Amino acid sequence: MPADPADSNATPIPAAFDQSNLTRTVLRLAWPVVIQQVALTTVQLVDTFLVGHLGADALAGVGLASILYWVPISGMMAVGIGATAVVARNVGAGNPERAEVTLRSAQMLALIWGLAMAAVYFVAAAPMLRIMGAEPAALNQGVDYMQAAALGIPFYSVL
Repeated sequence: MPADPADSNATPIPAAFDQSNLTRTVLRLAWPVVIQQVALTTVQLVDTFLVGHLGADALAGVGLASILYWVPISGMMAVGIGATAVVARNVGAGNPERAEVTLRSAQMLALIWGLAMAAVYFVAAAPMLRIMGAEPAALNQGVDYMQAAALGIPFYSVL
């Protein structure tokens, strides 16, 4: 396989790259991901807290639906992680145009994934929860939650 032209343009890491610079750089790059993960966990925690006051059936339905919600999230995370690596490589190689194309392509792919997953989750909520073993009362609660959550998937996908 021929070498990627971006490899020959990469700037070498300076020998004097000290620990304080590395720590500062990692923190600067990591904080958006940390905030996103904390926000996602907080939303699920608040959902569980609020639904817990509606009874065991509602809590069971939302619990099952929340587990299934990780499938579209995992797909979106995969696109984001892959795009981040390619964008960083192109920026580091001095190819901002290629980085921009990669970013736009990743956003479009994530949006398509989000729309597809939202449609599947909205239409197939009941069968998916039945496969998970939801009892009838929990099934109804889970379907309501899953369909409502499905409406937000496309918006979350492009974050």
